[in-house]
Amino acid sequence: MHTTVHTSQEELLQSIVALWCPCLGGFELDPTYGRGNFYKGSIARPPFCFDISPQVPGVKPADVRNLPIADGVVSTCIFDPPFLHAHGKGSVIGNRFSSYPSQKLLHEMYRSALAELYRVLEPGGILAMKCQDTVEAGKQVWSHILVLQAAIDAGFTAVDLFILVGGGRIQGWNHSNQVHARKFHSYFWVFQKRWKR
Repeated sequence: MHTTVHTSQEELLQSIVALWCPCLGGFELDPTYGRGNFYKGSIARPPFCFDISPQVPGVKPADVRNLPIADGVVSTCIFDPPFLHAHGKGSVIGNRFSSYPSQKLLHEMYRSALAELYRVLEPGGILAMKCQDTVEAGKQVWSHILVLQAAIDAGFTAVDLFILVGGGRIQGWNHSNQVHARKFHSYFWVFQKRWKR
């Protein structure tokens, strides 16, 4: 039985593959490969791996917003973009992951990337996209909702949603005066390219 909520990223990805990519047994494209953390277990490394700044051998340099791939030739894609805007010196998470100068630029990147992934996916193709909500200046940033709307605008249909509950609890420098519920989960949207737009 495949469930919505997982504490293991590997098991979550296994559920996405089993439900949405069973013929391939995995993903065909990862445009933001990073260090390849998705593929340290049972999930097979995709044949097409790109990153804006490749960190491991075999990953080709490319921006997810401008991929060197023809239209409509990819069947499945896993997309793990940055989720942070500019962070301060004391940001534990910000110093571990890449970030964007502002929420506006980050969200513009999401929209451009989704349009490009729509282009390279074949009709009926599957896109799994990881995202995470944040709090900025004491206000909620509902990135999973923004991602959903941007994907629909690009021509995708949302077909599934998974939640990954994190095991670690990183304590930030500014968490002594809590005003919102603590977030230690992320989302994996599963989108399908519509046959007709």
